[in-house]
Order: sequence, then structure tokens, then C-alpha cells
Amino acid sequence: ELFLRAARLDIDDLGNDTSDGLHITAMSGAWLAVVQGFAGMKTTGGALEFRPYLPRQLAAYSFIINYRGTSMRIEISARGIKATRLGRCAIRIQLYKNTYLLEKSCECALEADCR
Repeated sequence: ELFLRAARLDIDDLGNDTSDGLHITAMSGAWLAVVQGFAGMKTTGGALEFRPYLPRQLAAYSFIINYRGTSMRIEISARGIKATRLGRCAIRIQLYKNTYLLEKSCECALEADCR
């Protein structure tokens, strides 16, 4: 409920004050809730680690992150996780404690091994 309130604060003009400007802190809080909260992103041993969770209220979510000069798209849905490297360099990531060298893309089920 709090995530949706932050994410939709300006879209729904909940405070009747969007004409005065956007609530940047609510936007960044919603982004952090998705990336660090739902996706469980943190740095571990020099690699990005993800432990995604898909709330039942969401069909899917995705975001693009830049880490150490390489961009990647992370997509989480009921089908699983898809990590796609967008930058030039390969990058090491962890999905549920399993480490992968992301050269192109990697897909796996939620809370399962990525093969």
C-alpha cells in the first residue's frame, strides 16, 4: 500500500498539489522500493546480487541499472527472472547466491537455479 502511494503520488495527484511540482523524493523512494526491496539488489563481494520477489499485486516489473560502467535490464515476472546485459562489458551477478557471468542474457525461475 505504501509503495503504491509513493509510486502514484503525482500520477493521481493525491495531495492536490502536483501543479506546484513533482515529488522527487516519492519517485526515488518508489524506485528504491522496487530495486532494493522487491528485487533484493545489493552488492556482495564486488558483484550485484538479486533475490527477487514478485508481490501478488504486480504482474511483473523491470528496471535498468548501471553498475561499474555496464548497463543491464532486470525483468521479474511470474515466468521468472531475466537479466540482459546492455553495455559492452560482461559483468558478474548473483541470483539467489548463484554467480553468473552475464555476457548476453540469463533467465531462470524465481528462487531457482539459472541454467
